[in-house]
Amino acid sequence: MSVPQEIRVWQLGGLSFWQLLKRIGIGWQEYRLAAMSAQFAYYSLLALVPVLILTIAAIAKLPLAGTLDSFQRLLRRALPPDAYELVREQIQDVQDYSSAGLASAALLVFLFAGMRLFMTVDSGLNSAFGIQKRRNWFKAQGVSLILTVGVILLLLLALVLLVMGPNLIQWALALFEQQHLEGPLVHFVRWAIVTCCLLLCTSAIYCLMPAVKLPWHWLSPGSVIAVGGWMLLSQGLRLYMTYFGHYNKTYGTLGGVIVLLLWFYLSGAMLLLGGLINGVIYQAAAENKS
Repeated sequence: MSVPQEIRVWQLGGLSFWQLLKRIGIGWQEYRLAAMSAQFAYYSLLALVPVLILTIAAIAKLPLAGTLDSFQRLLRRALPPDAYELVREQIQDVQDYSSAGLASAALLVFLFAGMRLFMTVDSGLNSAFGIQKRRNWFKAQGVSLILTVGVILLLLLALVLLVMGPNLIQWALALFEQQHLEGPLVHFVRWAIVTCCLLLCTSAIYCLMPAVKLPWHWLSPGSVIAVGGWMLLSQGLRLYMTYFGHYNKTYGTLGGVIVLLLWFYLSGAMLLLGGLINGVIYQAAAENKS
């Protein structure tokens, strides 16, 4: 597919809103993105413990107090309760039994699982963009490796900002004697940091993963839908599990694994859906150019 470099993604490639929805529905079925979302969930679960080990090891080296608390607060607000309890237990185990050898093994497992995860995303996005000729194996693995490492670095950056941002707000409000605004502003800044990091991550994935040269867009319909949809689904699932679905009472510890897998599946589905939206727009723009 030849991609127009001057495409204005918010014009939807010349498609009407209903034409876009129709193509998205057809593409989701044709490219088997639901099955790829399941693969995404599997490799995400495989990478979970290594990510926790590496993140906690890195946090221990940061000269900032409260970083681990911010990490757990972020997880508590994103994950359903059963899934969060499972992850919290894993974090406690990592803290109790962490070692240099464990961190080295975790790094290898994380790189393998992360690269396989991004190769799954690569297949889905190439299908969404209608790309027949794929990258050679070495290039595809290289891009996957870069994004795998980039994700963990972006996570650490987000954690640092989540600690520094509220501290700076508290200092500024104390300076101007406006402490009554602290609660709402801190909440807003935390969500703004998470949103910006997620938008940056999805924009990088949508630009780098498809095997065709694409222009960079800080915001695109796909990235906005992926991030916004992920936040809505995560909060909706969390509220549902809090008030209605108590899987741990039925399945015990396995309930947390089931909920976590579902959350990973929905996360992968939103990421691939956003890529499909961009792919449909680019394909429509290319058709109109020819």
